[in-house]
Amino acid sequence: KNHTYTHPNYGLFTGVTTIEKAYHSEWDDINPQWTVKRMYESLVEKLKDVQGITKKAWEEILLDAKNIHKGLGTDAAKTGTNIHELVEFYVKEKIKDPDFVYDDENISPIDSFIAWETSHGIKWVDSELIIASIQHRFAGTLDALAIIDGELILIDFKTSNRFSETMFLQTAGYQICLEEMGVPV
Repeated sequence: KNHTYTHPNYGLFTGVTTIEKAYHSEWDDINPQWTVKRMYESLVEKLKDVQGITKKAWEEILLDAKNIHKGLGTDAAKTGTNIHELVEFYVKEKIKDPDFVYDDENISPIDSFIAWETSHGIKWVDSELIIASIQHRFAGTLDALAIIDGELILIDFKTSNRFSETMFLQTAGYQICLEEMGVPV
């Protein structure tokens, strides 16, 4: 989804995430090893069914296997969004009340995050802060600002187990906005 922001004095600004998404195609986010593994697993499950089938039926099975990663990627994205929302809620509560404790009867999907926060003595400064660069006419909503080891740090939460160039573009855009606004990070 494309994000735009309206500045009261300068009008419409393009969202940082809209710019970074224009930088690459959807294929840049696909891990080829993961995709091939899922395709292989899908085909192995159908091995017993392929003996004696028509060429058309085999092509349909191959097409299904070719696209198996799309549904799994969507599920992973939904899980990532849910965890991101939990972390966002947690950080907002910690800003309001530094003694806030996340209490869930179930095993929390953000336990690792809370352990990371505790081990680094993080002090949350802001969350979901809208920032803008007048010079470059782009804006965005950064996930959080926090003091870590005495330094103000820009934080963008990610649930992926790998980094992509676009993640660096996004945070660089946020850094440009903050520095232009007089906030050194």
